[in-house]
Amino acid sequence: MKFSTFDLAIDALRIIAENEERARDAGVEIQALTDPMINALMAVVDECYDGYCGEDIGYFCWELDFGHKWKPGCMTDVFGRDVKLSNVRELYDHLEHNKPFKTEWSYPKDGCIIGHGRYNGVDYYLYWHSTWWCAYIDARGTRFDGADYDNIDIDCHGGFTYSEPTLPSDFKGYKQSWYIGWDYAHAGDENITLYNCSKIEEDVWKVIDELKISHQ
Repeated sequence: MKFSTFDLAIDALRIIAENEERARDAGVEIQALTDPMINALMAVVDECYDGYCGEDIGYFCWELDFGHKWKPGCMTDVFGRDVKLSNVRELYDHLEHNKPFKTEWSYPKDGCIIGHGRYNGVDYYLYWHSTWWCAYIDARGTRFDGADYDNIDIDCHGGFTYSEPTLPSDFKGYKQSWYIGWDYAHAGDENITLYNCSKIEEDVWKVIDELKISHQ
C-alpha cells in the first residue's frame, strides 16, 4: 500500500472518530453508524498487511489519539527500543518494516533486524544484512561460552563466522553475553532470500539442539 493511500485511510478514521465525539458531546449516539465504517476501513488496511497489523493501527488511533499521546516507552520492540508512533508516517514505516515475509517489499538497503526468538531455552537473533542472512545465538552457559568461532566444533551453515560478547552494532538494547553466529553469504546461497526466514530458523534450532547436547 502506498503511503498516500494509507494516509487517506487513517485520516478517514480520524474524521469518523472526531465526528463521533462531537455527536456524543451533543447528546447524539451515532456509534451504530460509525462502527461499520471504521470496521470497513480497518479491514481494507489490514488486508494489505496480511491481517497482522490491526492491533497496532487500533492502538495508534484510539489509545494514542492518532499519535498525539505517544511518548517514549509507549511501545517497544523485542530489543527494548522505542517504536515511534507520533504520526501517520511513523505508523506506516513501522508496518512496512515489519511486514510478514510472504508479502512483497524491497530489500532493506542498510540491513534489517528481523527478530528475536527463543528455542529450547536459548535466545537467537535473525538479521538481514543487505542481501544475505545472518544468525546469532546466545551461547552463555554452554561449553562454547567465550570460545572463538574457529574452535566451535558444531556444524552450521557454512561454518561459524562470529563470536563476540555483543551483537553487531546495528542491534540495540541487547544484553552483554557471548554470541556465536554464521552468515549466508557463501557460494550457492543466492537463492536464500529475505523470504527464507523459516529455513534460517530451522538451521538455528538444529545448532541450538547441538549446543544443548554438548552442554550435557
